[in-house]
Amino acid sequence: MVEDGQIPGSLTVVSRRNEVAYYEANGFSDVDTKTTIKKDSLWRIYSMTKPITSLALMLLFEEGKFQLSDPVEKYIPAFRKMTVYSSGGPHNVKTVPAKRKINIKMLLTHTAGLSHGFDESGTVNMVDRLYKDEGLIRAKMEHSMPLEAWVNKLASVPLLYQPGSEWYYSLATDVCGRLVEVISGTPLDQFLQHRVFGPLRMADTKFYVPAAQRHRFVSNYMPNRKKGGLYNINRTTTLPYSPPPYAGENQEDKKQEGRGGDTGQLPYRFCAGASGLVSTAHDYLRFAQMLLNKGELDGVRIIGRKTLEFMVVNHLGGNRDIQDLLKHPTLTPEMAKGIGFGLGFAVILDGPACKQLASPGTFFWGGAASTLFFVDPHEELVVVFMTQLMFTLIPFRPTLHSLVYSSLVDFNGPANSFRTAKL
Repeated sequence: MVEDGQIPGSLTVVSRRNEVAYYEANGFSDVDTKTTIKKDSLWRIYSMTKPITSLALMLLFEEGKFQLSDPVEKYIPAFRKMTVYSSGGPHNVKTVPAKRKINIKMLLTHTAGLSHGFDESGTVNMVDRLYKDEGLIRAKMEHSMPLEAWVNKLASVPLLYQPGSEWYYSLATDVCGRLVEVISGTPLDQFLQHRVFGPLRMADTKFYVPAAQRHRFVSNYMPNRKKGGLYNINRTTTLPYSPPPYAGENQEDKKQEGRGGDTGQLPYRFCAGASGLVSTAHDYLRFAQMLLNKGELDGVRIIGRKTLEFMVVNHLGGNRDIQDLLKHPTLTPEMAKGIGFGLGFAVILDGPACKQLASPGTFFWGGAASTLFFVDPHEELVVVFMTQLMFTLIPFRPTLHSLVYSSLVDFNGPANSFRTAKL
């Protein structure tokens, strides 16, 4: 794919039984300058932020700070008296009252009634148009609104469907990030640093890119459908990751940036729990390896074994898959038959049904720039794939599944039983 110009570059890591079997970079971090991908390159992981934020919230759950059945309004009053969209255009919206209160489990499983904002024109999803009209999507992309105010505004928009009645990929994990702040009394970025990134030694995972590390930040691309090849959208997708000019920031970054940061940088105010992190393949591998190890890595326990086991099983009820609950059109290609959803992770229930080589119980997620990861407990396998390509139909996940699983040459052998030549 790199050689024929479909993608700018990539980095793939495969680990089996806690040993890295394959770690390979290909292509360019910037096509114009021919800067090559490095193992320490920084990537926008977008929605691969969601499993991290979900785990952070569940750390508070296992401490008894809340119950999954708790109504969200208990912690965020703006979610009282929710309504559900029924008909009408953006200027004459008709709604009905929500029949149930949104609870925290609904947020973690994307069954709360929220949407995502993909269909800004409202062609098939008028709630997405309302998100746009309220400035929610722009504010999130530009980090121009504090998380508390943004979540409160989100709660003022009608829901897409009655809470608990459907599954729809959504902005719910941003609300989970706000719950972490409210319940813990700590800003989301600080909570993640103290409870997850620090203990796991994920030194490069942040909501921004430090000035001294900007040279490691991979450019972002999309297909150029008119001229062919790739179009660099780095300018519009780099600005929100500017270092943070706000009280309490990392002192080293403060020294590097000065109080105001570089000219043209936006204030760092929005920690997007659903999509805001930058990371490296190495860092995310450590997070995923901790998941495979049932909450522990290098002798450091992040989350309880039973809590994590509880998170990565299907929570959709009656062992239904996502397709059983998907009643509105979606732009999310991951959601095939045979896939369920846990508390922050998609879970493969039936490999033949979803037409992917994988063991039942494999859990995964991906990001908007085509990054992805998956963890297969049965094969003791972790895969992390990084690239930066938006708005593409390239089937990265099934292709990677085919390459990785066909490279396994034994059942119970050592890590080097992985046949790297296939990749």
